[in-house]
Amino acid sequence: MGRYTARWHIEEYHKALKSGAGIEDSQLKQAYRLESLIAVLSLVAIRLLNTKLLATACPDQMLLPEQIGRRRCRFSQPIGSFEAGWTQGTFWLAVARLGGFIGRTGDGSPGWQNIWRGWQRLIWMTEGLDNFNHLQNRCG
Repeated sequence: MGRYTARWHIEEYHKALKSGAGIEDSQLKQAYRLESLIAVLSLVAIRLLNTKLLATACPDQMLLPEQIGRRRCRFSQPIGSFEAGWTQGTFWLAVARLGGFIGRTGDGSPGWQNIWRGWQRLIWMTEGLDNFNHLQNRCG
């Protein structure tokens, strides 16, 4: 019975890897390259799934400032009636919105494609900010 209850987590992991990260869209032909890509994207999919599960199980849990870190540069305040600050749920929704999730009343939860696109965009913005700060410190 315990293994069957883990089935949902396994299915969500595969959705994160296939639909979100688009592992099947890879055009790699050599097995060792594909294995390397799967290894890296598997870790990313696990991290995203863990974040999603935390946001679902504990949506009102506050995020610590070090958990938000530099990502705060893109998100000034949580969207909606979240005056208390950033929580697992508000951060997850903000990442999905970066990926194109509209979040209307009847839209339900964000899908893996929106989450993946939002996560990629957030990482790109964070890296861009790091590079800008590094150049500014070198030149200034």
